[in-house]
Amino acid sequence: MKLGSPAVLVCSLTNPFGVVHAEITPVEIGTDAVTVRVQVQHVPLPTTAEIPDALATAWSPASPRVRAPYGGSAEVQVTDQNGKTWTIVLHPERLTGARS
Repeated sequence: MKLGSPAVLVCSLTNPFGVVHAEITPVEIGTDAVTVRVQVQHVPLPTTAEIPDALATAWSPASPRVRAPYGGSAEVQVTDQNGKTWTIVLHPERLTGARS
């Protein structure tokens, strides 16, 4: 992830709650942790096998900043556009260089 560049993750397993898109944007990258903001949107399971894309206009408001330590975890709660609150657990890992 790059500072200020959002990455969209999709939870779309066949389950009763449908498809959830989570947008995670790093706002500070430190040596021991990353601080992010999270937004979500939720759509019901589609009737086809195709997973719907996230809609630019359906994102929830951004969460407060959440600091997640590398190798640890942090929880954030975000309320989607339908008023449902989701708890997302972040498990950041710092990338390491390739080994030969």
